[in-house]
Amino acid sequence: MRIFGIDPGSARTGYGCVDSDGSRHRLVACGALAPAPGAALPERLHRIHDGLERLLAEHRPDFVAIENLFHARN
Repeated sequence: MRIFGIDPGSARTGYGCVDSDGSRHRLVACGALAPAPGAALPERLHRIHDGLERLLAEHRPDFVAIENLFHARN
């Protein structure tokens, strides 16, 4: 089975894709989508959407897992 994980964020969205048979796991792809830092929020979200759409079409996962969002201050 192929699983695609997403770590959402408006500045940077991480992703990882693994193949697993339940006991063995193989990394397929990983990285981050990071739109231009000076871009307005709608533009950043649009670029992240386009990037995820492309990655999901390319890797065709069986399942997608999305980390819960939380807001905090440094």
